[in-house]
Amino acid sequence: MKYSLIFRLTFLFCVIFYTNIFAEPEIILSSVSSEMVKEQLTEIEKLKQLNYLDEESKSRLDKLWERASKIAELNDKCAEISLNETLNSECFNFYRNELPQFEKDFLNLTGEIRLNGMNLSHNMENRREAIEACFNAFPLHSIDFPKLITLEGNVSPEPLSDGVEISYHFSFVRNESTIQALEHQLNIWYSTCNSIIFRTDNSGEFAPLFLERLAENIPENSLSFEVSKYNKVIYIKQKHDLNMAYILNKKQLFNNTISKNSTIGKIYFDNYDNSISLNIQYNFYENGKAIFTENEIRNGLRGKIHWDSPYKKNQPSKTNTTSNFSDENSSNVDSAVYGFKFQFNTSLFIGLPTTIHDNFFDEFSVDDNEVTRDSLNIPMVNFIGMFRYYGENIVFGIGGGLGIMWFNSAEEKINSYYADEFESYNIDCLVAPMFQIEFALLSRKTPFELGVRYSLLLDPNMPANYIGGYGKLIDWIGLEIGYLGVGSKMIDGIYAGIFISLPPRIK
Repeated sequence: MKYSLIFRLTFLFCVIFYTNIFAEPEIILSSVSSEMVKEQLTEIEKLKQLNYLDEESKSRLDKLWERASKIAELNDKCAEISLNETLNSECFNFYRNELPQFEKDFLNLTGEIRLNGMNLSHNMENRREAIEACFNAFPLHSIDFPKLITLEGNVSPEPLSDGVEISYHFSFVRNESTIQALEHQLNIWYSTCNSIIFRTDNSGEFAPLFLERLAENIPENSLSFEVSKYNKVIYIKQKHDLNMAYILNKKQLFNNTISKNSTIGKIYFDNYDNSISLNIQYNFYENGKAIFTENEIRNGLRGKIHWDSPYKKNQPSKTNTTSNFSDENSSNVDSAVYGFKFQFNTSLFIGLPTTIHDNFFDEFSVDDNEVTRDSLNIPMVNFIGMFRYYGENIVFGIGGGLGIMWFNSAEEKINSYYADEFESYNIDCLVAPMFQIEFALLSRKTPFELGVRYSLLLDPNMPANYIGGYGKLIDWIGLEIGYLGVGSKMIDGIYAGIFISLPPRIK
């Protein structure tokens, strides 16, 4: 009775512990990195040097700079979000209110100052200068992809004997406050520049100089712009690869790459209502599971989102992608190998004939005893060296090695008192070089691989063909099943077994 009570109390304590720590945590994630905040501070400094600023604008920029400095401090302080502790009031207010409001005020004030400079050029007789001024005031020049979206998600924990299993669900959603502020700035800009950025012949086409400027490669811009054929839409594209990884307690849960030239949004022009609408959408969903030991969650769960563009100023080179994502509290971000890799395949299969032709027994006579056909089986062992190319979602391999094939059956014991007594009999053994080729689809984020494989045993008298499908649920071990053909009309059948590929693709 005493031990039963202790067990119940212990169980109740565990339930309360895991419930309090992991019950429906709300994940609040910032898409803003320290580098982005520093770029905003630099942009404010540049605007403060403009010669057409009045005293009020300078004062407002000074105040915005002070707020940006505070944002930088809070962003560093609250960078690690605890998934199992209540955020302190300062960080909660920062992520919920202060950061979104700052982004909105930053866009409004910097856009307004650029528009002021444009208005000075608006009345100029020189059309070239007017177009240049409108292009310089285009509100999307200083926008990065991470400011346009927010990573949202939730986790569901399940206790284990040593730690917990976390199920997670993440996705990108639009950063509505930033997008609304941008759309507001775009409409103010368009109402002023509508008569400047289009041709003067009323064709509804953009002015050639404006198109030239849009197509320019501005080094500090992370986005590029492409105009549709009929000038009604401007496509917003990612200029360079942008890598994202989410790290939880030093363990990477997932990563994603926004590829170069990916379309992340569109700007629609409505000449009838003299307005602009901004559509931002980039689909990303990530679901999965991760296991953390008691030691790993001793101090709770803390998650970080990392953004990295290897083409950004002062960023590390892409030649070492994993180190770009990592710091003292994070592990390698991309642990999978991509590109060419040499691996060894060791296979152990068993073949079961469906058809045994007579010429097989003509080739392999067994004294005076007839081999029992129903009991014929063909064990096979292969040792193959493979050159494989691992791409984004495919793998191609070619190689060769050594194959060994046995023909085992059973023969009836003639001198036995028991009519159904048999003994195993090895009819023959083939040892010959092998050729192998394969093609498969693979998952970038998991060890899963599914493909087809062709193997040829190059025995001069009895060549054998293997044509099968294979799958890997674990990175270094898989299952294979397929068709087996031996010799010229000797044996047809099926085979199945396991194979091992070393070294593994996942580190």
